[in-house]
Amino acid sequence: MKRCLVLGGNGFIGSHLAEALVVSGFEVTIFDNREQKRPDIREDSIGYLQGDFLNENDLARALDGTDYVFHFISTTLPGPSLESPVYDIESNVIGTVRLLQQCCKAGVEKIIFPSSGGTVYGEPDTIPVRETDPVRPVHPYAISKVTIEMYLRSFYELHGLDYLILRYANPYGERQMPFGNQGVIPIFLHAIMKGRSPVIYGDGSMVRDYIYISDLVDATIAIVKKGPHERLFNVGSGRGTSVHDLLGTMAEVLGVEVNPLYADPPGTYLSRIVLDITRMQHYTGWKPRVSLAEGIGRTYRWLESLPGPSH
Repeated sequence: MKRCLVLGGNGFIGSHLAEALVVSGFEVTIFDNREQKRPDIREDSIGYLQGDFLNENDLARALDGTDYVFHFISTTLPGPSLESPVYDIESNVIGTVRLLQQCCKAGVEKIIFPSSGGTVYGEPDTIPVRETDPVRPVHPYAISKVTIEMYLRSFYELHGLDYLILRYANPYGERQMPFGNQGVIPIFLHAIMKGRSPVIYGDGSMVRDYIYISDLVDATIAIVKKGPHERLFNVGSGRGTSVHDLLGTMAEVLGVEVNPLYADPPGTYLSRIVLDITRMQHYTGWKPRVSLAEGIGRTYRWLESLPGPSH
């Protein structure tokens, strides 16, 4: 049984992944900076270590005896990284290089890294975008992701630390909180729930590839278990949806009228991005199963279940 350490396992994707790894027969420990494991994690056998990703002693303690490291900690999001690119480099890039050094010392077998399929390709020439297409990152968040990808390849070539890069599209679903500036689906749904108008940045024609969390996790587990010689995979739905069509689907699923507001988009916004998922399908037989309408419905019901005044 492989021993897995999920860095950032209390987060949106990490928590779902930790549960799925246990179900798939892996031994799992979460490493996170919160005092305790989040209460909605359903698998009791998941271990928990509190620590600081940027503290080498905390990392060394967590990595001891680990086979696979899932590096799902990010110290910044796209918004903050744009405001403070230096901190993004110091924490995410340099922090990850230190992690790779620690992994080599601890004898870790493989590190799995979630890159950003929605940003690293920049404005593509054609869609859907394949793994072999050029990366043209503009946003500091995307530049950090590509830089970490390059360090992963370097540590493999120089030190033999195996790796797997998963370029995720735009994930959504339960446990993705609607209160920040990332995750347009829960943000829009929460606004509709509260009787507010969702805010569209741009004219609504922007196209994105949305993938429901269970499909994303299923793809991740499938490729980790397969252990292919390829080390880079797109993970998305393979279908593009404009923001206008996204709101239209929400209105249809919820049975409400949605009247959005419009705002100027940031200069780093991309007009369209859809991922080609052929490589993932070829190696694993995986395919996304949850439609956008079904995923929106599930996410809305979860948001309705949240306790407290913020609901």
